[in-house]
Amino acid sequence: MPLSAAEARALQQINQVRAGLADGTWALKPWPFGPATSDAPDIAVWLKDSSTDVSALEKGVKAMPEVARVTYVSTDETMALAKEIFKDSPEDLATLEGDPMPASLQMWLKDRSPASATKIARKIEGRAGVDEVVGPSVVNPLDGDAADLVSPPDYPSPSSEAQELLDEAEQSLYASDVTVVLKASVEDASGLRAEIAAMPQVAKVDFLSLEEAITRLKNEFKDNPGMIPEAQANARATFEIWLKDVSQSESLASELRTHTEVDEVGTGWTDAAEGAEGPLGAFYQRSQTTTSAAAQSTTVTSEQSKLELVDRHDPESVLRAYFAAWQKGEWQKEALYMSSVFYDTVPEPAKSLTIVDMQGLESSSSHCLYSVTFNFVPLGAPVSMEAGRYSWTYDLNWDSQRQSWIITNYGEG
Repeated sequence: MPLSAAEARALQQINQVRAGLADGTWALKPWPFGPATSDAPDIAVWLKDSSTDVSALEKGVKAMPEVARVTYVSTDETMALAKEIFKDSPEDLATLEGDPMPASLQMWLKDRSPASATKIARKIEGRAGVDEVVGPSVVNPLDGDAADLVSPPDYPSPSSEAQELLDEAEQSLYASDVTVVLKASVEDASGLRAEIAAMPQVAKVDFLSLEEAITRLKNEFKDNPGMIPEAQANARATFEIWLKDVSQSESLASELRTHTEVDEVGTGWTDAAEGAEGPLGAFYQRSQTTTSAAAQSTTVTSEQSKLELVDRHDPESVLRAYFAAWQKGEWQKEALYMSSVFYDTVPEPAKSLTIVDMQGLESSSSHCLYSVTFNFVPLGAPVSMEAGRYSWTYDLNWDSQRQSWIITNYGEG
């Protein structure tokens, strides 16, 4: 299928990032536990149980010359945070309450590189009272909001992780826009195929028989054969549909779900058409220096320069800059004003976003709480927010390493 104009632009950007990785002008964004731009710890040392005498262990790790700071987080403090995070997910909360999370030592290192974190973590593993040590190591920055176990030496390198992300982004540009899984009882899908092919918004439709679906699954799980029996048992004949306009995928999916032969309908990943807001959001452009004879100037695209016009010592200024970036759809800039735990948040594009009222509720040298009322109109199909007026609270904490107030929590107040 030929690419749309938006998809072609995304492919061009993918290739630019590939070239940038080769010459050093582009890089993977740091893992949230990572370098000095992050306010999160580098290593978390989970204790075996709440009765563990942590004093000797804490004294030992504090004495390590590589360690900058250590904080003890009790079981109660951990559970209080977990309850806040999962307050809208009763099932997850019930699981946590049934199996409380242990206390931990949160560690910040002088050298915050993954290699350093891995080295220090291995020194701590196996010590008395230690259940598990987690840290950044070398992991896909899109995997989630918690670090993986410290990885073995043969874990894929950052460069191979980067190439995998770019390959996925490029493949998604050519993937079908709508996938229709048929019920197991369907024996003849020719009539439905003809109906789909005749729809004006459809550019192409392919039929994947049950046998072809099973063959594809076997190939997909060839490196994990234990999953093949279950995948094979759930295999179904499938239609793969490409559209003339990918924005029509949801409306077509809704229409197809009404057909009696259809078991399930899914829409393809379309963020690739929006450029860097899909997997490309895992990358950032490094600072670059221009040394032309006409002007010995520096072109800077780093986080520091993007914050230059914002008074980072004023929490309200940072909060307004965050809303301005949201309104403009500048997601990488928006992330500069937020804690690293939000780096992977799915963007909510705005057709319009207007602050109605902003009030400071609490204030100290390290923490502020604001109430913000704003009007929001989504751009295109809503992701999770409908058009309307919202009243949210925003927690901001002072980040001494970033020398800025940073949004650390937000939501309905």
